[in-house]
Amino acid sequence: MAEEPASPVSSPLVSALSSSASSPRSPTIAVSDKELGIFDEHVPMVVVQQFIDANKEKGTPTNARVADLKKKRDVIKAERKKISMELRNEERKRSRLKSRAKKLTAEDLVQVIALRAQAASNKKRKAEAANAVTANAETPKNA
Repeated sequence: MAEEPASPVSSPLVSALSSSASSPRSPTIAVSDKELGIFDEHVPMVVVQQFIDANKEKGTPTNARVADLKKKRDVIKAERKKISMELRNEERKRSRLKSRAKKLTAEDLVQVIALRAQAASNKKRKAEAANAVTANAETPKNA
């Protein structure tokens, strides 16, 4: 059986290469791209530049993906920086509170405990009052 010759790879670069007429004086560049099926072929620089410019204008999916990934990276960097600042501030606050707490006397600690207990009882009373108001509002009035 006779084997069929491999079909040429169709891509913008290959079509640009095949359609361009290279003059003997134009500078060339060696192109080697395995995906496109081009191996060490000398291509006029003008054609390569036109191909690059065309793909920049089109905004190829690869370029868009790279741009999206760079944006994500920048967002993550900003979040990390913000979290680092918050962590540092909280550690400083904790250190200041510890140093102040070391200076408290036994009487001061008793007062703090009493104030906390009073605040908790006030909060509990307010919650009970709010529940009583909503329970009264939900009951229907008989006329």
